[in-house]
Amino acid sequence: MNVKPLLSLCAIACCAWSTSTWAAKSEILLRHQLNGPAAELLTQFAARFNLEEKSGVLRIESARLDNASKQPPHLVLSGEEGLTPLLNRRDIRPLHQFMAENGGQLNPEKFYPALRDAADDAGGRLQSLPLAYSLPVLFYNKDAFRRVGLDPEQPPKTWWEVQKAAGALYDSGMGCPYTSSQAPWLHLENVSTQHNEPFLTANAKGATRFSFNSMVHIKHIALLSSWVKSKYFHYFGRDDVADAKFAAAECAMLTSDSASYAALVRSANFQVGVGELPYYDDAYRSVQQNIVPAGAALWAVAGHQSTENRVAARFITFLLRANIQQEWVKTSGFLPMTADAGITTIVGLNKPVVAALSPRFTERRQFAALNLRSPDSLGGLRKIVNEELEAVWANLKPAKEALDTAVRRSNQSILDAKLR
Repeated sequence: MNVKPLLSLCAIACCAWSTSTWAAKSEILLRHQLNGPAAELLTQFAARFNLEEKSGVLRIESARLDNASKQPPHLVLSGEEGLTPLLNRRDIRPLHQFMAENGGQLNPEKFYPALRDAADDAGGRLQSLPLAYSLPVLFYNKDAFRRVGLDPEQPPKTWWEVQKAAGALYDSGMGCPYTSSQAPWLHLENVSTQHNEPFLTANAKGATRFSFNSMVHIKHIALLSSWVKSKYFHYFGRDDVADAKFAAAECAMLTSDSASYAALVRSANFQVGVGELPYYDDAYRSVQQNIVPAGAALWAVAGHQSTENRVAARFITFLLRANIQQEWVKTSGFLPMTADAGITTIVGLNKPVVAALSPRFTERRQFAALNLRSPDSLGGLRKIVNEELEAVWANLKPAKEALDTAVRRSNQSILDAKLR
């Protein structure tokens, strides 16, 4: 009996079966705006998931440079205000519904309280996966501190101590003692939580309105404005533009997000120190540790086939595994999502995760009630706040006028959104 032809036929059949099986797999697209090690690790996660996934193939696509394909994504990793260009105008599906409909495992009680508040709606139901969140921190150049006689192991704890350090740095010839990224989040929302000042309040009719123009907010923005005039504080633009100025040793202190730590350490030619976000210790009921996380979340996109949605739900479950979270946090610097990941400290900051992520902030739920997690409305709010703050930095408006105007414009945007 001639065995070779039979073996050849078997090989052809097996190859054809394998090819057809692969072709039948659903392709899932995840679009993101990350770069560096975090983006590389996300691609590695996709490859590992694909090895164990039987009915789908996950593809990763970066849209950071606006080079996204026309294929609509199934999952989008983005900050809320960046969703619109990544979605090709498709709708978001609330994560708790998406997972329930597609057999995914999602227990909101496992998430750290602060992250759950950042990602849920007014009813406590998760709208997205807080995969790439971080905390606001103070970075400082330890070498620059040593040169001017400041203790490199003692970062400024209060804004008054930041001012004192900035004065010493400026007097020594440092052109930019302090800079900051992400002003609305750092200098308004976190000022609210640290000093027990409401960011949102309810009026007599029960309607929720912005209120980030309290005396503490005005005091803080006025102080920063005085630093601009004295050249202690330099503003370089929105988002994270200031990070590069700090990494290049042009500025000695930077307030930004904790996830920037790894990139700053890689690019800086000096010793990078990390401290908690400063606060006002002379404000009533102030608590320095009451800081609000922010960042990019993973969103599920509606309008896809059920077979594809099930694969996407399984990938979300994959990301929640303890070992995957551990690797993600170690490489990216982002915060762990759940306590069962077994991560005890935050990268770059010797601070217990439980202490940092346990506070609850009801205003996050108020944000959700206002539908501010929709991309246009939250992006519009931050645009308004940045415009008014930039008027302060340019010495075009005093702090009170700018914040009063920002509050009025933001509240009007809520009314306009309800009328549409």
